[in-house]
Amino acid sequence: QGFNLYPEVQFWVSPVGSSSHVLFASNSPRGTMLTLENIVSPQYGTGITTVVSFSTDGVFVAPTQLPTGRKIEFIGDSITAATNVVRPEGAPHCGDGGYQSDWSQTYEGLLCHRFNADCSTIAVGGTCMMRECGGLQMPDYYLSQFYADAPKPTHDFAAGWKPDAIFINLGTNDNLVIPRVGAGHFVDETLAFMKNATVWYSKPDIEFFLSAGPIENATLKFTQNIVVLAQSRGMKATFVDMTTACADARLHAPDDSDGCDGCATHPGIEGHRGMYEDAWPVMSKTMGWTADRGVGSNPGSTTYFSRGQ
Repeated sequence: QGFNLYPEVQFWVSPVGSSSHVLFASNSPRGTMLTLENIVSPQYGTGITTVVSFSTDGVFVAPTQLPTGRKIEFIGDSITAATNVVRPEGAPHCGDGGYQSDWSQTYEGLLCHRFNADCSTIAVGGTCMMRECGGLQMPDYYLSQFYADAPKPTHDFAAGWKPDAIFINLGTNDNLVIPRVGAGHFVDETLAFMKNATVWYSKPDIEFFLSAGPIENATLKFTQNIVVLAQSRGMKATFVDMTTACADARLHAPDDSDGCDGCATHPGIEGHRGMYEDAWPVMSKTMGWTADRGVGSNPGSTTYFSRGQ
């Protein structure tokens, strides 16, 4: 069964009857190129997918070489982790797993496809930047290769993969604590996190993109202040305004009173599309990147870990 998605099509792959094989495509016109892309599921378990065998009566070709200088790391909470993006027709309720948390339809998935970039995503539902939120937070998870490793520093930042850009979408959960502890903690700890990332990667020229919204917009002014302070301290930082991403899709009230179009007030397909539309012109201008691959123009808590290699 196929579902129309941005920018491609996702399939459920299940053996039929007693057969241990699944027919992916047949009777394709001569010269047709089929690409099978595996999007690793959230690391509720191992985060590892094993392909036992794959056969064709066609010809295998090497994948298209990715452009150099286009490595992007996305850091965020449940929005970036694709929580409740999709609610299939007839589904009785929202869910965090599988098709309902589909990375390919998120703002970062669309950006990666647009720029044909090499991307890594570190996102944990309910996560703050501030340690004042209590428990493990993004500074803890960021040091780990796998979600279950945190807070152990198991990721090898010197292994070779280094981002040219880091996109941070955090603040929604911090906003719940800021009234109690003050916005200064959010500003200072975000700046420290950014500086540490340049040190851990030994890459001082990382371009940071910081966004606000669209579930809550109260952290807008704090995030804008972080960008100004980061620039004053010699870091490369750009603000991306996503505060109206859901409202722009005509599926969300400007005052946030109705939540976004996905489940549990999260951005859904259109909300993430709006976030993507807000971000790509800014990233394209800042990084000097053009679209190397077209993106279609069709209109809780989750963890997603995918470290760049």
